Amino acid sequence: MDSVVAPLCFVTTCKGRLDHLKQTLPLLVAVANTRCVVVDYGCPQGSGLWVQQNFPQVHVEFVTDDAEFCLARARNFGARTVTSPWLCFIDADIRIQPGFANWLNEPRKPNGIYRAAPIAMATWGTMLCRTDAFLALGGYDEVIRGWGGEDDELYLRMRNAGAVELEIPSGLLDPIAHDDQLRTAFYPLKDRFLQHRINYLYTHLKADIARHSPQFLTLEGRRQIMAETTKTVATAAAQNVTAHFEVELPELEIPQIRRWRVRRKIVYDAAEIQDQVQAPSARPVTSSDSQISVTNGRGLQLNLTVIPGERTQALTTEIFVQACYAAPPQTQSPATIVDIGAGVGLTAAYFRLIYPEASIYCFESDAAALAVLHKNVVVIGKAEVNPQASTTRDTGSATALDALAFLPQIDVLKLASAASNLPILSSLRPRLAEISTIYVEFPSVATRDKTTALLGEALRNSHVLWKAQALGGGNGVRGILIYAKKSALVASDDK
Repeated sequence: MDSVVAPLCFVTTCKGRLDHLKQTLPLLVAVANTRCVVVDYGCPQGSGLWVQQNFPQVHVEFVTDDAEFCLARARNFGARTVTSPWLCFIDADIRIQPGFANWLNEPRKPNGIYRAAPIAMATWGTMLCRTDAFLALGGYDEVIRGWGGEDDELYLRMRNAGAVELEIPSGLLDPIAHDDQLRTAFYPLKDRFLQHRINYLYTHLKADIARHSPQFLTLEGRRQIMAETTKTVATAAAQNVTAHFEVELPELEIPQIRRWRVRRKIVYDAAEIQDQVQAPSARPVTSSDSQISVTNGRGLQLNLTVIPGERTQALTTEIFVQACYAAPPQTQSPATIVDIGAGVGLTAAYFRLIYPEASIYCFESDAAALAVLHKNVVVIGKAEVNPQASTTRDTGSATALDALAFLPQIDVLKLASAASNLPILSSLRPRLAEISTIYVEFPSVATRDKTTALLGEALRNSHVLWKAQALGGGNGVRGILIYAKKSALVASDDK
């Protein structure tokens, strides 16, 4: 590394993300009065060699002893080489934007940890702090492996040590969209949400033990805590039961005339809850917008490509302001969602914001919308466009029943295919009773009446018409019908 000490050093890691690094590293290198460290963590694409060949001024650390990926360990490797007073951890998929260099020149508080604001999942790990403060705390906890949580644990320790969280304007960071398959490619556990629960519980177990019995938090002790946490949470998830965890604390002996002994333990019971989901929202949209941003208000934000026009403006209002696809209160979240007549993916995005873990299958036949939809499913994540969607309005040359035969289970069906709605529903009739929630958009009063007649007969014993909502100005000509499976509904006074 250059012997000149720069005020700040960027630390980024790479394993299987060379395509991202090629977009982001040149932007970092271009920032004046900074240095860069790249950690090649056994990257199968040879990212470290590419950096050395193209950016010799960048210091590269090679880690070759781990077949998996440990982000905490990778970042620690990079941080240990930093001589700058400030360091910035930034992932290989984060593009800095014009203005970031100017922001770096603004005064910073020595006890500040700077994070993107508002906080979003894609930029969660981007953090700027004093190098000495980071190293004094021992860096990231390398016991935390798999997706998510290593940064939460570090931020908690830094706050407990007196650090104050301050803002990096989020407009200065532009994450590259990618899917969960890439996120978990080098992790043994592919369910990133289950892994995050494990790591999150470990973080708080560790914090509680640190307050009462810090002597137990040796490397081996932390590994034992993580092993027990992993087993307990994974078993509870597989059996759909409460995760019960107990931590025995050292006994207290209080000397008095008669000796008094106090036994202590901390009990953790973690259970799945069906919470009131915060309604997704979108920033105000105009008819000229070609991109829009939607969020669930809980850290997940999606930046979508759209086709400019009043139609997009109206749909965005209906879906994200009027919440026309609001879900009935149900006993569990859906695992599989089918979106027929997906358009550019606005409804799929709405479902993603409510149901982060669901798989979404989109069908669309309009060529212009289909081209945009292919881009948006990448942003939405865990979503795909069915190849049969591009031939005819009835989901393909086959019947809808044939087109969906590859899905053994459908939890949510959304249908907005105009004149093809009735043929599709007729084709799917053998499966309709098993679907928890069915949304059907109707383009006219006549279509509405035919739809209610067909579904009223097909779903007589299994579903209720939970809601009928007018769209397009509320004149009743166009709207949406929502059918909910009786056995899946949660009892509610708000009927």
